[in-house]
Amino acid sequence: MQQSFDQDTIDFIESGEVALAVASSDAQRTPRSTRAFGCKIADDKRRVTTWVRDVDNAALLANIRNNGRFSLVICHVEHLRSLQLKAVDAQVVPMDSADYPRVLAYQQAFVRKTVALHYPEGPMRMHVQFRVDQLAAITFTINAAFVQTPGPAAGAAFTPAATAGNC
Repeated sequence: MQQSFDQDTIDFIESGEVALAVASSDAQRTPRSTRAFGCKIADDKRRVTTWVRDVDNAALLANIRNNGRFSLVICHVEHLRSLQLKAVDAQVVPMDSADYPRVLAYQQAFVRKTVALHYPEGPMRMHVQFRVDQLAAITFTINAAFVQTPGPAAGAAFTPAATAGNC
């Protein structure tokens, strides 16, 4: 992906109002997926870090360590604005304690947003439950990005200028 993200897209990706799903596959293309807890866009606007529970995602993390193939789907919980990011260079890296506040802020914002949409608080808290000492960081360079918002543009390559505010 040659373009970098505009600020609107960065704000969307880093918000706590999105559900995050990550996936990897092994050499036989057997998929593994799980929920992620927050995102951080690097200063270059092409490198992304996200976090998953390491305690129940050994196969997913092993896939990333073995082949670097990875995808992240970001979907706004209210209006379904969605974006898929793909990578071929994903790495599992140690959790940086400086990122703990970001991950906890994501958790709190997600619960706040879903409860405001009349989802029950208890299940929403369980949905994003984690212990910070059980998180693994996954960092990657965006290789491709696709619009996944339901509608006629779903599946199209993401172009910030063409889809700003509508990806």
